[in-house]
Amino acid sequence: MKALLIRLDHVGDVFLCTPLLRALSQAGYRTELMVPEAAAQLFDGNPHVAAIHDLRQISPQFPYGWGTLSRWLRRGGFDVLILPYARQPALLWASFFSGIPTRMAMWSGIWGRLTLHHCLRSGLPGRLRPFADILLDCARRLGIPPGTTRPELYLPTAVCDAMARQVVARTGGRRLVGIHPGCGGSSCNLPPAEYGRLAALLLQHRDVTLAATGVAAERAMIATWPASVQASDRLWNTMGDLTLQQLAALIRQMAVYVVPSTGPLHLANWADVATVSPFCAAPTLSAAVWGNDNGKGVALAPPPDYCLQRRRVGNRHCDFSGHVNAETLYAEVIRLLWTNQEMK
Repeated sequence: MKALLIRLDHVGDVFLCTPLLRALSQAGYRTELMVPEAAAQLFDGNPHVAAIHDLRQISPQFPYGWGTLSRWLRRGGFDVLILPYARQPALLWASFFSGIPTRMAMWSGIWGRLTLHHCLRSGLPGRLRPFADILLDCARRLGIPPGTTRPELYLPTAVCDAMARQVVARTGGRRLVGIHPGCGGSSCNLPPAEYGRLAALLLQHRDVTLAATGVAAERAMIATWPASVQASDRLWNTMGDLTLQQLAALIRQMAVYVVPSTGPLHLANWADVATVSPFCAAPTLSAAVWGNDNGKGVALAPPPDYCLQRRRVGNRHCDFSGHVNAETLYAEVIRLLWTNQEMK
């Protein structure tokens, strides 16, 4: 049996498909994957992925000319096609004309039904559960045991060893705390300057080194941080300097990672790292769905009424208006860092 999973959106959401890929592979499916180029390296070396395809090479004009993708799907000999996030009508129509016997779609709306997909419902907001478990409903629909929800990543030893050496050189044996101030606008988040205040509080402790993570476009966030923080030799600004594999290897070296609801939080889940995260209290955006479920995740959220009232008036995302701030994040980081030896 041959299955193809297509997911074309955010890197973090793509990574949360790994439990589903594992379940399909363990059930005997030859499982192939189509994801954005930026996410492809997260699946290098994954034994549950037989092949990774680049949509831009298959159908360069997609979503225009979606027939090219449909013809490629028809030639692929797939028994199952899974669309975990099927908001694009063009993707659904390409699937419809593919001739693939079993076609599943999630979050597809009316277009999914019109194109005769097996449309699966998340059950949100009535049934809150990790997003990876929602995706595993595709396996359940096929009669496959879902397994665990923990995402997985197979990092090359050379990448891990090189990062471990960098961390030793940067920290000098101090504990490494990561701060990821950005989220690409995909969720509620604190203002960048608030993360700067957190950095200043943490740098009061001489046995702490900070690593700021993010993409190159987020480097300007550091400019809002206190000058003393920016000038500190215990601030390691990695923004825009790391591949996804290198970022994952760096996260594995952290004692605590302060990160909002965004892709690196899911990498921390895989790496079994403790996290502190500001989170929206609205059920569908909450930590119950998107949080770190490795047992080491701390989520700080404003009162539920605050989030619900803002969403009723059309505010999709907010900055928590002080309900979550540098001091509340700092208290949780220190609690997680605390050991039998008093921090300096």
